[in-house]
Amino acid sequence: MPAGISRVVRFGAFEVDLQEGELRKSGLRVKLQEQPFQILIILLEHPGQTVTREELRHRLWSADTFVDFDHSLNSSIKKLREALGDDSDNPRFIETLHRRGYRFIAPVEGPPIPSVPVKDESTRTVEASLPSMNHLKSRRKWAVTVVLITLAILLVSWLRSPSSPPRIRASEQLTDDGLQKVSLVTDGNRIYYTDNLSYHRIAQVSVRGGKSAAVDVPLPMPLVVDVSANQSELLVQQSTTELGNFNSAMWAMPLPAGSPRRLGSITGHDAVWAPDGRLVFAKGNDLYVAGHNGENPQKFASAPDFPTSINPVKTFKNVTVRWVVETFEM
Repeated sequence: MPAGISRVVRFGAFEVDLQEGELRKSGLRVKLQEQPFQILIILLEHPGQTVTREELRHRLWSADTFVDFDHSLNSSIKKLREALGDDSDNPRFIETLHRRGYRFIAPVEGPPIPSVPVKDESTRTVEASLPSMNHLKSRRKWAVTVVLITLAILLVSWLRSPSSPPRIRASEQLTDDGLQKVSLVTDGNRIYYTDNLSYHRIAQVSVRGGKSAAVDVPLPMPLVVDVSANQSELLVQQSTTELGNFNSAMWAMPLPAGSPRRLGSITGHDAVWAPDGRLVFAKGNDLYVAGHNGENPQKFASAPDFPTSINPVKTFKNVTVRWVVETFEM
């Protein structure tokens, strides 16, 4: 404002010092955040006139600022009314024009507040550009930059920090029959395993422990190897005693009971059901994939040595499954 002209605007018991950026009541400073204060200045630029919500949005938030505008504006208007002791139902200072905007209705004393026309991103002319708003935007951008730099430093530190090796924190004995267990699988409620007695029995026990019970599998020398993703079937291989022959027939055993069914005519070893339900198995050093019931087996890879364990690492819908294959030299 030109030198010699008052920089104080008064209304009621309040005055706004444009130079100091303060709201005072009866000479005492009223605490008011910057955004509600800027709204007050904009309303005082046009006493008695409507200031639309759209104009306030263009004045207070730049086009590249992502904010819940309605919530932020409503919150700022509420804080401004609280500072002025105003009531939205019976206003003395700020009148709400439903869905349109706001109007300052009290008499204003002092010099008119100058307005500078600016254009938004659509070249629509709107009024005013307060010097302090540039300062507010500058502070906001600086704060965002500091936050981003801090997050980047934390991310790099986390990526470089060595991961702690897994530790066994506790253990609990589930069975006390003294029999060795092999090939353990679980459906989340029960653990299924093969007693290492020439693979003569498949048994089960609760994950909370207790008495184990046999699973009636009418097959010679059954070996449980997996449980289906929906926990409705066990994958069972029929072991063979033929020296050097690791390939065996594969069966699906319904849970909790039922008759096993042969999975096609395939034979192999170290079979597992993929999370999508397909059957993956090895035959010698070759890896195969087939349908859930063993149909249409297809070779998809060869291991450098004899596979002894096949485990899915990660799956994505309609994307190839990644596998970890443990091997040993024959």
